[in-house]
Formats: sequence, structure tokens, C-alpha cells
Amino acid sequence: MRDDVAAYNLSGMGCAAVLVAVDLARSTMHARSRSQSPRRPTLALVVSAECITPNCYAGVDRSMMLGHCLFHCGGSAVLLTTDPALLGRAKMELRVMERTTVAGADDAHLAIVQREDGDGLVGISLSKSLPKVAVRAFTANMTRLAPRILPVRELALFAAVVAW
Repeated sequence: MRDDVAAYNLSGMGCAAVLVAVDLARSTMHARSRSQSPRRPTLALVVSAECITPNCYAGVDRSMMLGHCLFHCGGSAVLLTTDPALLGRAKMELRVMERTTVAGADDAHLAIVQREDGDGLVGISLSKSLPKVAVRAFTANMTRLAPRILPVRELALFAAVVAW
């Protein structure tokens, strides 16, 4: 790649890495476009690949089998740009980016872990706290996101329901 191309590797973060990568790309593009004079459009390619095959579990512990039923292999890519000339060709526009984390709580930190079972086989274990942690993360994200995307009428209706 050319010397003006920046590359970042966010491996090992699981599916959450794609949100971090998009936020990183947006922030980097914003900083580069502000620092350049004259302002030149910037491009960012975010590629995400998820593969749990290397963590294949051959044991009998149900909590460690469930991950392979829920999560598989997949990938995605998105091209982000600050070029106004491409606005008509864009399928979407990134207007709001919010990321919250609940990983600091013990139950969240231990919701999905790589560990050995009783027979010494390594696998990914999903705990029973995972649904509660997921709901807490969803609620935290929606609490921050809703005021930025919902119309005032919907926000007023929500406030009235909460007050009632």
C-alpha cells in the first residue's frame, strides 16, 4: 500500500470489533479531512471476518456446545467516504455512532469465556448470565441512542408513559 494508507488490526475482539472499527474509521477520516488543506475526500474500507472454527469443541459440556449452534463463520465489508460527490451512490449515511459497554461488570465479563472442561478440552463457554447481560447492553445503547434518533413526539410519549 502507499505510504499515506493507514491500516489497523483489531483482531481478537469478536463481533464487537466491527463497531469499534467503524468508529475508528469515522474518527480517522474526520481528523484527516480536517487536517488537510485543501480538504480532500477520504476513504476507509472496514473488513470484518468472524470464524469460531478454531475454537471447535469436541466435548460434552452443553454450555460449551451452544456457542457453535449460535455463532458460525461470516464476514462483511463496508466502504466509508467523506466524498460529497459519492453521496448519490451511497446506500446509507452514517449519522450517529454510539457504543456503550457493560464488560466491566463481573457477570458480563464472565458471560462468554474460553476455558477447559472437566476432561481438559478447550472451548467457548456461554454462561446463564448472557441473556441478562445482552439486555443490559441493549438498554444502555438504546438509552444513549434514542434521544438522538427518535422524533420529539415519540420522546414526549415515552416520557409520559414513564411518568404515568
